Amino acid sequence: MAEQRMFHYDAFISYRHADLDKAAAVGLHRRLESFRMPAGLRTDLPEEKRRIQRVFRDQDELPLSSNLSDAIENALRNTDWLIVIATPRFPQSKWCAKEIERFTELYGQDHILTVLADGTPEESIPEVLRFRQNGAVDEIIADVRGKNSLDEAALRIAARMYDLVPEELKHRVRERRVKRIAAVSAIAAAVLLLFAMYCAAQFNRISTQNDMITAQNAELQEQYQAQKKKYQDSMAATARRLAVAGRRKDALYAACSALDCASGGDTAGQAGISAALQECLTSLTGVYDRNALVLEDIVPAPSLEDESFWQWERREELQEEYSWLGYYLPEPVIWNWDISELEDGKLLFAEAGTEEFNLYLFDPDHGFLDDVTFLWFSDPPTMPVETALYRDGKFYLGIRSLERDQMACYAWKSIESYEKAGEVRRDKIPQVQLPIIENGQEKLSGDGRYRISPQKDYSLRIYEGDQEMPVRILYELEGIENGIFAMEPLEGTDHYVIIGDTLHSWLLNRDLEIIARVPGYFGYDPERRALIQWEAPKDLDTDVFTLFYCPLRSEKELIEEAEKILGNYTPSGRTLERFRIRSGG
Repeated sequence: MAEQRMFHYDAFISYRHADLDKAAAVGLHRRLESFRMPAGLRTDLPEEKRRIQRVFRDQDELPLSSNLSDAIENALRNTDWLIVIATPRFPQSKWCAKEIERFTELYGQDHILTVLADGTPEESIPEVLRFRQNGAVDEIIADVRGKNSLDEAALRIAARMYDLVPEELKHRVRERRVKRIAAVSAIAAAVLLLFAMYCAAQFNRISTQNDMITAQNAELQEQYQAQKKKYQDSMAATARRLAVAGRRKDALYAACSALDCASGGDTAGQAGISAALQECLTSLTGVYDRNALVLEDIVPAPSLEDESFWQWERREELQEEYSWLGYYLPEPVIWNWDISELEDGKLLFAEAGTEEFNLYLFDPDHGFLDDVTFLWFSDPPTMPVETALYRDGKFYLGIRSLERDQMACYAWKSIESYEKAGEVRRDKIPQVQLPIIENGQEKLSGDGRYRISPQKDYSLRIYEGDQEMPVRILYELEGIENGIFAMEPLEGTDHYVIIGDTLHSWLLNRDLEIIARVPGYFGYDPERRALIQWEAPKDLDTDVFTLFYCPLRSEKELIEEAEKILGNYTPSGRTLERFRIRSGG
């Protein structure tokens, strides 16, 4: 034991003794102890310090006692860094928790590095290591889930231990490898002059090495694409948060920042948009929305003295005249509602000041009441609404998350801007003609390639051929509780459409990921390369719907549409910083 106390460790690997956790720990251990500092970096260090000499990794489970073993205690006292292999099993180990606790007592948490090996950060990283910076989950030094490389993880850890920029260290290591290959090639070239047979052998050796380098480059490219997708998905989530708060242009800017095309950037050659980001762009640009209110922008709220806009006197008259109606709405509304008068004499009742926003249409002549919240809005607001007003074909909402002098403006997107494709009776639309697929039942897609099966948890499983395992599970499909009817291929494309209820159908890409919501789906015209949709009426009292064509949009067209809406707009510096949006200016 006395000899062991004399050892000094560069790092201590804390991990749970399970197969996957151990494999990651062993792989990192081997790579770290084989690390050598490239020439030209950290020349201020003595030669013996320019390599990671010793890493401690406990190979046995701790005994059932209340204290760490002497070997663990001594190692923790004599180590510079603590490396945590985070998996969903790690937070369940009290011994791993004690190792973190003891290292923190000795040296604080600045030298604790987290490597994510399995699960999500929220379920794998102990609470004591979370929320250390800016109220967010703490930095993950490396992600080795799935195919992610342990080699890159070791380099990122070494970069932190030696206070180096990871990309610079990776470049120097790669440069050293290339120099070694070049040296071998030069020797081989010299030997070629003397030994023809040996020359052939060396040539084969170099070819093999080139194949290895090509494979490594392909792996790096694959990792880059995976990281790019993660970033795009992250910005799509940020854009959705901004959109539900009424900040459409900020949301569009956030989405486009993940494509390096925000604020008028070049869209040439843009491709490979993640499904989440593409769905976000289609929603924000409203390319498949029609005859609905679409979020337009944040506008300054008119002053309370602007009676021509607010029409206070007329609103008070209407509220007094129809005060009784508040008791008969689907959800009784007593005080928190605003009223607006439409051009045709119908009335809009907006439930405001509550957690959920609801909109009702009332016909005084016939006493007909509709809940038009989802029927009118292409994407109904989900943030609490303080006040609502319909004026000149636009709907103004005072959303609680906005400043007091701002309102979200929703403009009416009429089907008049689309080419007509005829008319259809209500009983001929797919959502009325097709039977609902019950939970647990299966139905073949239109081309017979896939089987779809709704589940009780409101998910949709998609199987290929006779396979027992689903190739895709779609969760949180809005409106799925109202039924799923079919899965149809779009002729001449690699897209499919999942036909849902009257307001919700979903466009899928070749990987069966959702890339757009398509309300009122009726069919597809391959010659025009256009979806056929039926009109969403302004009330439910109609039996004949107008059909119209809506061209299928490519990724490039979506980006161009987003840039057209953005123009030269740039969010405030506060917004960029708060939501961590990359500036494209």
